Parts: sequence; C-alpha cells; structure tokens
Amino acid sequence: GRIGELVQEMKGDLKGTFRLGVIPTLAPQMIYRLAPKLREHLPDVRFRIREMQTEQIIEAIRSRELDAALLATPLNERLIQEEPLFYEPFMAFVPEEHRLAKEAFVLHSELVLDDLLLLDEGHCFRNSVLKLCGERPDIGSEGKGTIEIQTGNFDSLVRLSKQGHGMTLLPYLTAADLPKDDQKLLKPLDHPIPTREISLVFHRSNFRQRMIEMIARSVRESVPARLLEKKHDPIEPL
Repeated sequence: GRIGELVQEMKGDLKGTFRLGVIPTLAPQMIYRLAPKLREHLPDVRFRIREMQTEQIIEAIRSRELDAALLATPLNERLIQEEPLFYEPFMAFVPEEHRLAKEAFVLHSELVLDDLLLLDEGHCFRNSVLKLCGERPDIGSEGKGTIEIQTGNFDSLVRLSKQGHGMTLLPYLTAADLPKDDQKLLKPLDHPIPTREISLVFHRSNFRQRMIEMIARSVRESVPARLLEKKHDPIEPL
C-alpha cells in the first residue's frame, strides 16, 4: 500500500505503483515516446497513466489520487510544485486552398479567429491560441468559418482543415507525428513563436523525490533535444 511505498521511497527503492496524469493535447504524442524510457530507467515501477484535463489533474494532485502529471504551466497553484521539462512551439497547419497557403510563415496579425479550427473549452491549448489572437480587438469575421467544432482531438482538426474549413495550430510533437504529405502543409509562426511550457507537476509534500527525478529525466530524453531549450517566452495556460 501507500505506506509501504513511502517507506521504500525513503530507502531509495524505485518500486511500487506510480500514477501519472497527462493532458489530452500531449498524451497521444507523449505516452508512446515516454514508455520505453520509463521501462529503461524505472523497470520495477508499475505506471498507471491517465489522460485528464488540467482542472481534473489539479484536483487529483491535491487529493493525492495522482502522484504527478505532465501539463502546460505555469499553474500558480500554491500546493503544486512545477518542474519545467521542455518548451513546445506551435506551428500553423494551412491547407492548400487557404488564403495563407503561399506564405512562407504566418504572422500573428494574420490569425483570424473565424478561420481557426480550435479545440473545445477546457483544453489549455485552446486558451493559448485565443490568447495569441485575443490581444487584438480587430480580430474579426473575415474568415468563412461555418463549422464550430468541439473536440479534443487534433486528427479531427487536421482533417477538417484539409477539407477547407480553415487553418489550425498544432503543438510541435503533434506536427512532427503527421504523415509526410501533411507535414508539407505546416508553416512556422512569426517570432516570438508561441510556445507552451510542459512541466512535471506534483504535490509540494511529495516524498517520492527520486522517482520524480527519474521520470523528469525520462521525459527529457524522449523529446527532440531542441525542445529542451527555452528559446521563446511560453504562452501561459489560462
């Protein structure tokens, strides 16, 4: 049980069960990259990984239902400690017939909300994008967007985009996992490149410090090295 695990942890044994939450806009790209590293560094630990939205994660860490989680920070929650692990830039996915299809990169001023396919409420990714667009009062209704979609799934956004319903913004790892033909439709965003900070978060009184260090190391080893440097100011999740 829990007490036994804490005793083992204090002795420095890396054993037992570890419950890890991951936000949905990261989970499909992160879990398969991370699993081999966890097995390599923590072979005796049983991981229970759950995809959960940020609000649920915060509650679950407060109530000790989760040991740690991977999500976009800063959260600025008093009881929750954050260890930034990598910085994930966003890229524009612009379909062939789109008004920006000929551009080499996309300026912030060219992002039009009506023309952007976004995830549903409750995903910090959506809030980041709205923040990117929302600093300008003029952001308007130039796009012909007729479908408002509520999904937590980037695959759906990419497919709709290719059907001509608008452009979308994708985090780097999602973009990197697209098929080669779809990657041709990616464009960089203008500087400062919108970027999200991904951190391992856990309760301030968590005893399983060595375990957390090994998980942090595993995450860093499972993403491209260029994401480890803080090149741009991250967009804060709302």
